Amino acid sequence: MYSNEELEKLWFLYKLEGQSQNLSIESFCKQQGVSYRAFYKWFRDRKKTVVPVNVMGMNEDEKREETLDTLEGLSEKSSQVSTV
Repeated sequence: MYSNEELEKLWFLYKLEGQSQNLSIESFCKQQGVSYRAFYKWFRDRKKTVVPVNVMGMNEDEKREETLDTLEGLSEKSSQVSTV
C-alpha cells in the first residue's frame, strides 16, 4: 500500500518529468514501479476532497463588486469573440 505522500510525489514527478516526455500516466506508474490502479484510486478520491477557503480582508460588498466586474469582463470578451 502506498502512502498519500508517496502518491503525491508520484503525481508531482509525473507533471514535472512524465508529461514533458509525453508519457501516459499509466506508463509513468509502470516505470516507477507503482500500480496504476492504486494511483488512480488515490487520484479519484483526492478530487472528492473539498477544502473550505476563507478570504481575509474582503467584505461582502467588495466581493460582489469584484464578481460583477469579472462577469462583465467575461461577457465583453465573449461578445467581441462572437462578432469577429
